[in-house]
Amino acid sequence: MSRKKTISASLAISMLLVIIMVFAVSDVGVAAPAGIAYTNSNLGFSLTLPARWAGLYRTEERSNGVSFINIRNENAGFGGFLFGIFVSNDMEPIEYGYRLLTSSGGMNYFSATPTDVQFAYENSSLRTEYQTMEGDISTILGTFRINSAQITARPTLATVIVNGKNVSFDAYVINGNNYFKLRDVAYVLSGTAKQFEVDWDGANNAIRLTSGKRYTVIGGEMASRGTVNRAAYPTSASILLNGRQANFTAYHIDGNNYFMLRDIGRALNFSVNWQQSAQSIVIDTSKPYTPD
Repeated sequence: MSRKKTISASLAISMLLVIIMVFAVSDVGVAAPAGIAYTNSNLGFSLTLPARWAGLYRTEERSNGVSFINIRNENAGFGGFLFGIFVSNDMEPIEYGYRLLTSSGGMNYFSATPTDVQFAYENSSLRTEYQTMEGDISTILGTFRINSAQITARPTLATVIVNGKNVSFDAYVINGNNYFKLRDVAYVLSGTAKQFEVDWDGANNAIRLTSGKRYTVIGGEMASRGTVNRAAYPTSASILLNGRQANFTAYHIDGNNYFMLRDIGRALNFSVNWQQSAQSIVIDTSKPYTPD
């Protein structure tokens, strides 16, 4: 074979490989190297699956949710259900063990995981495949996003006064409300009557708050305040206050979660007021929370 024909054959093989990599069958999730982007337009959410899930799963979409299923364990007769996202206009799914991810537009988004064995335990190959994918679920849920129009977060220009002292927070205004980093608030209130601890439960994609407990500094608290508008997205993490589900309005902004200050004040029962004349936000831990 001539050198010219050899080069042409090599190019043809390379092009074929590229075509195979580019085209994907959606039902089995062939992925780009960065991950598999899944979007559900009917239910208005998206998330990202690991690239290694390519070809190993399928989705089962319904009017109120979607299930992600491991194909080989399903074909072996063991179900293969990995996790699901379900949508409801009430909180009833919590009674069935579902976990609230976020709420938006009057709808609540929940995640669900198996209540029984969904893999062929005696088959080491199928068992390992399923358990590896199962270990990715908490990370996947961390990528959950509501598909809404981009929300703009503007840096808070107001002065913040905490128990009589000016404090500079990295905070943003979204739809007329002020949003603060939860750890910043915990850091500033540590040592007061309304101190609280903040813990991250990565396995359950949950933030755990414990009232009355001194905050543990992890570093990075009270970073310099933002100076430009940022895109904001509803956060997917659930919030537990003293072990019980709590309702907070929160947004993910530039890698951090920001919570509505009034929600924090209401939950921990400290005063949050707006002084129009001084354009100031006033936090007073000696007074109880009163609705605006």
